[in-house]
Amino acid sequence: MPVTLSARDVTFSYGKTEILKRVSAAISPGKLTALVGPNGSGKSTLLAALARFLSPSSGSVELDGRPILSQPTKAVARRLAILPQSPPLPEGITVFELVSRGRYPHSGLLGLWSAADLAAIDTAMGMTGVRDFADRPVSGLSGGQRQRCWIAMALAQETPVLLLDEPTSALDLRYQLEILALLKILSAQHGRTIVVALHDLNLAASHADHMIFFREGVVHGAGATRDVCTATMIEAVFDVAVDVLVDPSSGRQVFVPKLPDVGEGGRHG
Repeated sequence: MPVTLSARDVTFSYGKTEILKRVSAAISPGKLTALVGPNGSGKSTLLAALARFLSPSSGSVELDGRPILSQPTKAVARRLAILPQSPPLPEGITVFELVSRGRYPHSGLLGLWSAADLAAIDTAMGMTGVRDFADRPVSGLSGGQRQRCWIAMALAQETPVLLLDEPTSALDLRYQLEILALLKILSAQHGRTIVVALHDLNLAASHADHMIFFREGVVHGAGATRDVCTATMIEAVFDVAVDVLVDPSSGRQVFVPKLPDVGEGGRHG
């Protein structure tokens, strides 16, 4: 049976400010789901709640039909991996050492790597294309290579669910496309359930099977990308009118913001 993950009427507050307001969302097993919305809309907060980083003020997150907060930490870590945005990099750590940290939920009391651990580490490095860098310091790699190392660490956990917060932030376009293509392969070919918070709407729309739109701490729309990602939804969530174009090579929709009509008074020399 596939692992199920859902939020039920989740509310979360920082002080007196509500960040999430009775959010309910069911994550589709084996699919790539993108959380999108303006800054501060609640998408990263929901991701943190799904990962058990945050305890909701009310409501609950359920993993396999049971409240995630009631389950043992190590048991959750065998089913769900989280890659936060810009995690701190330990000084001098090599690619192999970083990726091997993903095996900690599976390690015994002595913390020794078994043949299964080493195989999982090697497979994760191979899937992300960082095997050739195994003995190199992560700090000496490019931004895209470093991000693939972090993803390899999460993959080495061998969890059916993978959560990522803005994995393409601060990366060049080439590396953004490489990371999203890898996540798409993990869901489409390996059956992983992927949940990713993204800023780039076109990246999300071109790779995600499902999308959840947030505005001011509320789910404004959710569903299959082809159904929910519309010009009407985008304008309602982002307050930006868009033109919808079709990429002739892929048939995918591309959303282009309409430029505001500033008139003569809007010219700047």
